[in-house]
Amino acid sequence: MGGPIRRSKSSILEAEVDGDLSLYNPDSSQVTVLNSSASEIWKLIDGSMTLTEIVNRLAESYEVNPDTIVDEVQQTVSSLTEAGLVETTD
Repeated sequence: MGGPIRRSKSSILEAEVDGDLSLYNPDSSQVTVLNSSASEIWKLIDGSMTLTEIVNRLAESYEVNPDTIVDEVQQTVSSLTEAGLVETTD
């Protein structure tokens, strides 16, 4: 599932309100609001873990089979990538 996922080189600003995390990308002037699940994924994106490793970490934390969450994690990472917030490395 590719190389490590890292946050964009932009200085993304973060603000948490009622469990939701708002991310502001100054390069695009876009605000992205993450629900609690997407926020957990965002917090794990540090440039050292692959998508598979993030899925496995979350599955372990929530005590679920990785297969049950892999699609949601992939969709979230894709959305973050489209918003210019994260990049995948190969």
